[in-house]
Amino acid sequence: MQELLIVDRIPNDPGEVKDSGLIVAVRPETCAVLDRWGLDYLPLDAFIDEKSLAKKGLDQFDTVWKLAGVFDQAIASSLPEAHEYGLKIARYQFYRFLIMMNTAYYYLLCLTTLRDRLSADHTVLLTDSVKDLIDEDLFFVRESLVEKLSPLVFRQVAIVNKGRYPEVFPEDRKKKLSVLRRLASLMKKEFYSLDRSRKRILFLDFGYDLPMLRDLFPHSIFYFREHLPLDEDNEPTGTMSTADIEAIIEQVRPLFVFDRIDISEVLKPRLIYFLQTVVPQAIRRYRGIRDFVSGKRIDAVFAATSVSYNSLQGATAQAVRDAGAAFNVYQHGSLGIWKIQARWITECELIPG
Repeated sequence: MQELLIVDRIPNDPGEVKDSGLIVAVRPETCAVLDRWGLDYLPLDAFIDEKSLAKKGLDQFDTVWKLAGVFDQAIASSLPEAHEYGLKIARYQFYRFLIMMNTAYYYLLCLTTLRDRLSADHTVLLTDSVKDLIDEDLFFVRESLVEKLSPLVFRQVAIVNKGRYPEVFPEDRKKKLSVLRRLASLMKKEFYSLDRSRKRILFLDFGYDLPMLRDLFPHSIFYFREHLPLDEDNEPTGTMSTADIEAIIEQVRPLFVFDRIDISEVLKPRLIYFLQTVVPQAIRRYRGIRDFVSGKRIDAVFAATSVSYNSLQGATAQAVRDAGAAFNVYQHGSLGIWKIQARWITECELIPG
Protein backbone atom coordinates (compact mmCIF):
# COMPACT_ATOMS: atom_id res chain seq x y z
CA MET A 1 0.00 0.00 0.00
CA GLN A 2 1.19 3.52 -0.85
CA GLU A 3 2.06 5.88 2.00
CA LEU A 4 1.28 9.57 1.48
CA LEU A 5 2.80 12.69 2.99
CA ILE A 6 0.05 15.31 2.81
CA VAL A 7 1.49 18.80 3.28
CA ASP A 8 -1.15 21.27 4.43
CA ARG A 9 1.19 24.12 5.31
CA ILE A 10 4.28 25.84 3.94
CA PRO A 11 7.32 23.65 4.85
CA ASN A 12 10.29 25.39 6.39
CA ASP A 13 13.04 23.42 4.62
CA PRO A 14 13.37 20.49 2.17
CA GLY A 15 14.44 18.12 4.94
CA GLU A 16 10.89 18.11 6.35
CA VAL A 17 9.43 16.49 3.25
CA LYS A 18 12.29 14.65 1.51
CA ASP A 19 12.27 10.83 1.51
CA SER A 20 8.88 10.73 3.22
CA GLY A 21 6.75 8.88 0.71
CA LEU A 22 4.66 10.41 -2.05
CA ILE A 23 4.19 14.13 -1.35
CA VAL A 24 0.71 15.60 -1.78
CA ALA A 25 0.47 19.39 -1.64
CA VAL A 26 -2.76 20.95 -0.38
CA ARG A 27 -2.19 24.67 -0.92
CA PRO A 28 -0.94 26.64 -3.95
CA GLU A 29 1.74 28.25 -1.74
CA THR A 30 3.00 24.77 -0.83
CA CYS A 31 3.21 23.84 -4.51
CA ALA A 32 5.25 26.97 -5.21
CA VAL A 33 7.76 26.13 -2.45
CA LEU A 34 8.11 22.50 -3.58
CA ASP A 35 8.61 23.66 -7.18
CA ARG A 36 11.37 25.99 -6.04
CA TRP A 37 13.08 23.11 -4.24
CA GLY A 38 12.73 20.86 -7.29
CA LEU A 39 10.77 18.19 -5.42
CA ASP A 40 8.20 15.94 -7.08
CA TYR A 41 4.68 16.01 -5.69
CA LEU A 42 1.02 15.69 -6.55
CA PRO A 43 -1.46 18.52 -6.00
CA LEU A 44 -4.34 17.47 -3.77
CA ASP A 45 -6.81 17.62 -6.66
CA ALA A 46 -4.59 15.72 -9.13
CA PHE A 47 -7.23 13.11 -9.97
CA ILE A 48 -10.38 15.21 -9.68
CA ASP A 49 -12.78 15.16 -12.62
CA GLU A 50 -13.88 18.77 -12.98
CA LYS A 51 -17.13 17.99 -14.83
CA SER A 52 -18.42 15.65 -12.15
CA LEU A 53 -17.28 18.08 -9.46
CA ALA A 54 -19.19 20.91 -11.15
CA LYS A 55 -22.33 18.77 -11.38
CA LYS A 56 -22.07 17.87 -7.71
CA GLY A 57 -21.68 21.55 -6.92
CA LEU A 58 -24.96 22.30 -8.68
CA ASP A 59 -26.66 19.47 -6.79
CA GLN A 60 -25.50 21.04 -3.56
CA PHE A 61 -27.81 24.01 -4.14
CA ASP A 62 -30.81 21.72 -3.61
CA THR A 63 -29.20 20.11 -0.57
CA VAL A 64 -28.45 23.44 1.11
CA TRP A 65 -31.92 24.75 0.29
CA LYS A 66 -33.41 21.71 2.07
CA LEU A 67 -31.12 22.36 5.03
CA ALA A 68 -32.22 25.99 5.20
CA GLY A 69 -35.87 25.00 4.97
CA VAL A 70 -35.63 22.55 7.87
CA PHE A 71 -33.75 25.07 9.98
CA ASP A 72 -36.18 27.92 9.27
CA GLN A 73 -39.19 25.76 10.11
CA ALA A 74 -37.60 24.76 13.41
CA ILE A 75 -36.57 28.36 14.17
CA ALA A 76 -40.11 29.64 13.57
CA SER A 77 -41.50 26.94 15.88
CA SER A 78 -39.05 27.69 18.71
CA LEU A 79 -38.77 31.47 18.45
CA PRO A 80 -42.11 33.33 18.05
CA GLU A 81 -40.45 36.56 16.85
CA ALA A 82 -38.91 34.81 13.85
CA HIS A 83 -42.39 33.74 12.76
CA GLU A 84 -43.96 37.11 13.63
CA TYR A 85 -41.38 39.13 11.68
CA GLY A 86 -41.35 36.69 8.74
CA LEU A 87 -37.61 36.11 9.14
CA LYS A 88 -35.97 33.37 7.07
CA ILE A 89 -32.72 33.37 8.99
CA ALA A 90 -31.30 30.13 7.57
CA ARG A 91 -32.12 31.22 4.02
CA TYR A 92 -30.23 34.46 4.65
CA GLN A 93 -27.31 32.20 5.55
CA PHE A 94 -27.70 30.14 2.36
CA TYR A 95 -24.49 31.31 0.68
CA ARG A 96 -22.40 30.64 3.78
CA PHE A 97 -23.95 27.19 4.28
CA LEU A 98 -23.19 26.47 0.63
CA ILE A 99 -19.55 27.49 1.01
CA MET A 100 -19.22 25.41 4.18
CA MET A 101 -20.65 22.26 2.58
CA ASN A 102 -18.97 22.67 -0.82
CA THR A 103 -15.59 23.20 0.79
CA ALA A 104 -15.97 20.12 2.98
CA TYR A 105 -17.18 18.01 0.07
CA TYR A 106 -14.32 19.22 -2.16
CA TYR A 107 -11.65 18.13 0.32
CA LEU A 108 -13.42 14.86 1.04
CA LEU A 109 -13.59 14.09 -2.68
CA CYS A 110 -9.89 14.94 -3.13
CA LEU A 111 -8.89 12.65 -0.27
CA THR A 112 -11.08 9.70 -1.26
CA THR A 113 -9.92 9.95 -4.88
CA LEU A 114 -6.27 9.93 -3.82
CA ARG A 115 -6.90 6.94 -1.57
CA ASP A 116 -8.60 4.95 -4.32
CA ARG A 117 -6.28 5.87 -7.20
CA LEU A 118 -3.08 5.30 -5.24
CA SER A 119 -4.31 2.42 -3.06
CA ALA A 120 -3.23 4.43 -0.04
CA ASP A 121 -4.39 3.68 3.48
CA HIS A 122 -1.52 5.22 5.48
CA THR A 123 -0.79 8.91 5.51
CA VAL A 124 1.25 11.47 7.42
CA LEU A 125 -0.25 14.96 7.54
CA LEU A 126 1.85 18.08 8.08
CA THR A 127 -0.39 20.98 9.07
CA ASP A 128 -0.44 24.32 10.86
CA SER A 129 -4.11 24.07 11.79
CA VAL A 130 -5.32 25.86 14.91
CA LYS A 131 -8.81 25.85 16.38
CA ASP A 132 -11.09 28.50 14.94
CA LEU A 133 -13.16 30.94 16.94
CA ILE A 134 -16.38 30.29 15.03
CA ASP A 135 -18.34 33.36 13.99
CA GLU A 136 -21.50 34.04 11.98
CA ASP A 137 -19.78 33.28 8.66
CA LEU A 138 -19.10 29.65 9.69
CA PHE A 139 -15.83 29.64 7.73
CA PHE A 140 -12.90 27.31 8.30
CA VAL A 141 -10.25 30.02 8.57
CA ARG A 142 -7.29 28.55 10.47
CA GLU A 143 -8.79 25.13 11.08
CA SER A 144 -7.78 22.55 8.45
CA LEU A 145 -10.56 20.50 6.90
CA VAL A 146 -7.94 18.10 5.56
CA GLU A 147 -6.90 17.39 9.15
CA LYS A 148 -10.51 16.78 10.21
CA LEU A 149 -11.49 14.62 7.21
CA SER A 150 -8.37 12.48 6.79
CA PRO A 151 -9.21 10.13 9.70
CA LEU A 152 -12.58 9.44 8.05
CA VAL A 153 -10.86 8.45 4.78
CA PHE A 154 -7.58 6.69 5.62
CA ARG A 155 -7.12 3.68 7.86
CA GLN A 156 -4.11 5.20 9.60
CA VAL A 157 -3.27 8.91 9.90
CA ALA A 158 -0.34 10.49 11.75
CA ILE A 159 -0.87 14.23 12.22
CA VAL A 160 2.16 16.46 12.75
CA ASN A 161 1.14 20.01 13.58
CA LYS A 162 4.15 22.25 13.02
CA GLY A 163 4.78 25.84 12.12
CA ARG A 164 2.72 28.95 12.58
CA TYR A 165 -0.32 29.94 10.58
CA PRO A 166 0.48 32.89 8.26
CA GLU A 167 -0.50 36.28 9.65
CA VAL A 168 -2.79 38.73 7.90
CA PHE A 169 -0.99 41.01 5.48
CA PRO A 170 -0.59 44.55 6.83
CA GLU A 171 -3.18 47.04 5.68
CA ASP A 172 -2.15 49.84 3.34
CA ARG A 173 -4.03 52.70 5.04
CA LYS A 174 -3.09 55.41 2.51
CA LYS A 175 -4.17 53.30 -0.43
CA LYS A 176 -7.44 52.42 1.31
CA LEU A 177 -8.27 56.06 2.05
CA SER A 178 -7.52 57.07 -1.54
CA VAL A 179 -9.94 54.45 -2.89
CA LEU A 180 -12.60 55.35 -0.32
CA ARG A 181 -12.42 59.06 -1.17
CA ARG A 182 -12.99 58.29 -4.86
CA LEU A 183 -15.85 55.97 -3.92
CA ALA A 184 -17.43 58.59 -1.67
CA SER A 185 -17.12 61.25 -4.36
CA LEU A 186 -18.86 58.98 -6.87
CA MET A 187 -21.61 58.18 -4.38
CA LYS A 188 -22.17 61.88 -3.71
CA LYS A 189 -22.46 62.63 -7.43
CA GLU A 190 -24.91 59.77 -8.08
CA PHE A 191 -27.00 60.47 -4.98
CA TYR A 192 -27.50 64.16 -5.63
CA SER A 193 -28.09 63.72 -9.34
CA LEU A 194 -31.37 62.09 -8.31
CA ASP A 195 -32.50 64.25 -5.41
CA ARG A 196 -30.84 67.20 -3.69
CA SER A 197 -33.38 67.48 -0.86
CA ARG A 198 -32.38 67.01 2.76
CA LYS A 199 -32.15 63.29 3.60
CA ARG A 200 -31.66 61.18 6.66
CA ILE A 201 -29.02 58.57 5.86
CA LEU A 202 -27.70 55.65 7.88
CA PHE A 203 -24.29 54.24 6.97
CA LEU A 204 -23.84 50.77 8.42
CA ASP A 205 -20.33 50.55 6.90
CA PHE A 206 -19.97 46.85 7.65
CA GLY A 207 -16.31 46.10 7.10
CA TYR A 208 -15.21 49.59 6.10
CA ASP A 209 -14.80 52.79 8.08
CA LEU A 210 -16.18 55.79 6.17
CA PRO A 211 -16.30 58.75 8.58
CA MET A 212 -15.23 61.09 5.74
CA LEU A 213 -18.72 60.82 4.26
CA ARG A 214 -19.98 63.18 6.94
CA ASP A 215 -18.11 65.96 5.13
CA LEU A 216 -19.06 64.89 1.62
CA PHE A 217 -22.84 65.09 2.15
CA PRO A 218 -23.24 68.47 3.88
CA HIS A 219 -27.00 68.82 3.32
CA SER A 220 -28.07 65.59 4.96
CA ILE A 221 -28.40 64.21 8.47
CA PHE A 222 -26.14 61.22 9.05
CA TYR A 223 -26.25 58.29 11.36
CA PHE A 224 -23.53 55.69 11.64
CA ARG A 225 -23.23 52.25 13.10
CA GLU A 226 -22.22 53.61 16.49
CA HIS A 227 -25.63 55.29 16.77
CA LEU A 228 -27.48 51.97 16.64
CA PRO A 229 -28.70 50.25 19.81
CA LEU A 230 -26.70 47.24 20.94
CA ASP A 231 -28.05 43.87 19.83
CA GLU A 232 -28.13 42.85 23.49
CA ASP A 233 -30.85 45.44 24.14
CA ASN A 234 -33.34 43.43 22.06
CA GLU A 235 -33.32 39.93 23.52
CA PRO A 236 -35.76 37.47 21.85
CA THR A 237 -38.43 36.08 24.16
CA GLY A 238 -37.98 32.44 23.10
CA THR A 239 -34.95 30.18 23.19
CA MET A 240 -33.84 26.99 21.49
CA SER A 241 -32.93 24.34 24.02
CA THR A 242 -29.91 22.08 23.64
CA ALA A 243 -32.28 19.15 23.08
CA ASP A 244 -34.09 21.07 20.31
CA ILE A 245 -30.81 21.87 18.59
CA GLU A 246 -29.59 18.27 18.79
CA ALA A 247 -32.91 17.04 17.36
CA ILE A 248 -32.71 19.50 14.44
CA ILE A 249 -29.15 18.50 13.58
CA GLU A 250 -30.08 14.83 13.77
CA GLN A 251 -32.92 15.53 11.33
CA VAL A 252 -30.55 17.00 8.72
CA ARG A 253 -27.71 14.49 9.29
CA PRO A 254 -28.44 12.55 6.02
CA LEU A 255 -27.65 15.73 4.06
CA PHE A 256 -24.03 15.47 5.24
CA VAL A 257 -23.30 11.97 3.96
CA PHE A 258 -21.07 11.90 0.87
CA ASP A 259 -19.83 8.66 -0.69
CA ARG A 260 -21.06 6.78 2.41
CA ILE A 261 -18.92 8.98 4.67
CA ASP A 262 -20.79 10.98 7.31
CA ILE A 263 -19.10 14.37 7.82
CA SER A 264 -21.83 15.80 10.05
CA GLU A 265 -19.59 15.69 13.15
CA VAL A 266 -16.99 17.81 11.34
CA LEU A 267 -19.59 20.50 10.58
CA LYS A 268 -21.66 20.11 13.74
CA PRO A 269 -19.89 22.79 15.85
CA ARG A 270 -20.73 25.36 13.16
CA LEU A 271 -24.35 24.22 12.90
CA ILE A 272 -24.74 24.44 16.68
CA TYR A 273 -23.17 27.91 16.66
CA PHE A 274 -25.62 29.04 13.98
CA LEU A 275 -28.70 27.81 15.83
CA GLN A 276 -27.53 28.76 19.31
CA THR A 277 -25.84 32.11 18.65
CA VAL A 278 -26.47 33.51 15.17
CA VAL A 279 -30.26 32.98 15.13
CA PRO A 280 -31.00 34.97 18.34
CA GLN A 281 -28.50 37.61 17.24
CA ALA A 282 -30.27 37.98 13.88
CA ILE A 283 -33.60 38.52 15.66
CA ARG A 284 -32.01 41.13 17.92
CA ARG A 285 -30.42 42.82 14.91
CA TYR A 286 -33.70 42.91 12.99
CA ARG A 287 -35.67 44.43 15.86
CA GLY A 288 -33.03 47.03 16.74
CA ILE A 289 -32.49 48.27 13.19
CA ARG A 290 -36.19 48.25 12.27
CA ASP A 291 -37.09 50.34 15.31
CA PHE A 292 -34.14 52.72 14.80
CA VAL A 293 -34.86 53.31 11.10
CA SER A 294 -38.57 53.89 11.82
CA GLY A 295 -37.97 56.07 14.87
CA LYS A 296 -35.41 58.32 13.14
CA ARG A 297 -37.41 58.41 9.88
CA ILE A 298 -34.37 57.24 7.90
CA ASP A 299 -34.73 57.66 4.11
CA ALA A 300 -31.88 55.43 2.95
CA VAL A 301 -29.44 52.93 4.42
CA PHE A 302 -26.07 52.16 2.86
CA ALA A 303 -24.18 48.96 3.65
CA ALA A 304 -20.81 47.72 2.45
CA THR A 305 -21.82 44.09 2.07
CA SER A 306 -24.30 42.20 -0.07
CA VAL A 307 -27.68 41.07 1.20
CA SER A 308 -26.68 37.40 0.83
CA TYR A 309 -23.57 37.82 2.97
CA ASN A 310 -24.91 36.09 6.09
CA SER A 311 -27.90 35.97 8.44
CA LEU A 312 -27.11 39.23 10.22
CA GLN A 313 -26.90 41.22 7.01
CA GLY A 314 -30.01 39.47 5.68
CA ALA A 315 -31.95 40.40 8.82
CA THR A 316 -30.60 43.94 8.53
CA ALA A 317 -31.77 44.31 4.92
CA GLN A 318 -35.24 43.02 5.75
CA ALA A 319 -35.50 45.31 8.79
CA VAL A 320 -34.64 48.37 6.69
CA ARG A 321 -37.18 47.51 4.01
CA ASP A 322 -39.88 46.65 6.57
CA ALA A 323 -39.29 50.09 8.12
CA GLY A 324 -39.95 51.72 4.74
CA ALA A 325 -36.41 52.86 3.88
CA ALA A 326 -34.29 52.14 0.82
CA PHE A 327 -31.47 49.62 1.32
CA ASN A 328 -28.37 50.12 -0.83
CA VAL A 329 -25.17 48.12 -1.15
CA TYR A 330 -22.24 50.26 -2.28
CA GLN A 331 -19.41 47.74 -2.13
CA HIS A 332 -19.24 43.97 -1.87
CA GLY A 333 -17.28 42.16 0.78
CA SER A 334 -16.28 42.77 4.36
CA LEU A 335 -12.81 41.26 4.64
CA GLY A 336 -11.06 44.33 3.25
CA ILE A 337 -9.29 44.03 -0.07
CA TRP A 338 -5.85 44.53 1.51
CA LYS A 339 -6.35 41.92 4.23
CA ILE A 340 -6.03 38.33 3.04
CA GLN A 341 -5.61 35.09 4.94
CA ALA A 342 -4.27 32.22 2.86
CA ARG A 343 -6.59 29.41 3.95
CA TRP A 344 -9.60 31.75 4.00
CA ILE A 345 -9.19 32.87 0.40
CA THR A 346 -8.47 29.39 -1.02
CA GLU A 347 -11.09 27.45 0.94
CA CYS A 348 -13.89 29.99 1.07
CA GLU A 349 -13.66 31.90 -2.18
CA LEU A 350 -11.66 30.16 -4.90
CA ILE A 351 -13.02 26.64 -4.39
CA PRO A 352 -16.77 27.29 -4.22
CA GLY A 353 -16.66 30.16 -6.74
